[in-house]
Amino acid sequence: MYKLTMVFVLCAASLGVGAAVSASAASGSRGPATPMQVADSGNGQGDQDVLITEEQQRRYKRQMEQQIEQWRNKVEDATRQGSDNARQLGEAGQRKLKSAWDDVQDDWKKVEDASGDAWEKSRQKLDKSMDELKRRWKDLTS
Repeated sequence: MYKLTMVFVLCAASLGVGAAVSASAASGSRGPATPMQVADSGNGQGDQDVLITEEQQRRYKRQMEQQIEQWRNKVEDATRQGSDNARQLGEAGQRKLKSAWDDVQDDWKKVEDASGDAWEKSRQKLDKSMDELKRRWKDLTS
């Protein structure tokens, strides 16, 4: 049996994962919101017990599409043969960056295809993959 908590999760990357407002505070949003059930993972952390709206899910996807496009351009430039960035990174750095980028792309496809608690789990995995890509970029370019 799934335990549900009446909160809405704001999935906007700028607010961070897990930022929540009470259902009463969220009631000021425009139009009806259809909640999506996200189940308790049973890990004891409680961060899985949420309801999110389809609008919040669409907003997250739009923001993530923009981030992914920006990163696609960065990674392509950094791994383009003969570019200054590619020479700076070297072959090993390019492989590390490409590996992190491939993980982001794979996880993004899962987010696009998933729904319900599978969507939430996919979103969390994508967020971790994006964090890893950013970490590798920083490590390789600083």
